[in-house]
Amino acid sequence: MRHPRDIDLPLTVDRTSGVPLGEQLVRQVRDLVARGVLRPGDPLPSSRALAARLGTSRGTVTAAWDVLTGEGYLVADRGATRITPSLHLDPENAPAPAPLPARTTPRRSLPVP
Repeated sequence: MRHPRDIDLPLTVDRTSGVPLGEQLVRQVRDLVARGVLRPGDPLPSSRALAARLGTSRGTVTAAWDVLTGEGYLVADRGATRITPSLHLDPENAPAPAPLPARTTPRRSLPVP
């Protein structure tokens, strides 16, 4: 069995889209679950490994994982994060997406030296 940090999910981030990076990850994981790419019980990569691969902060990944945990998609068990083993994806029992917090401050561009 591979270690969860070695799992390579087809997750990407688009810094030009205007959608916060964490929200992009949440949407992509929901989609992977809905399409059956991720199934109940499947492990996810560690937040550190995924953040390093995507070039984001670990906080971005953990915030996305927290949203998905709150929606019932993920569980953390002994340091490993997995798709909820009892997750059922029929339309009547699928987790309802929780609203993501709105950005309170606009992004600022750094001056170019």
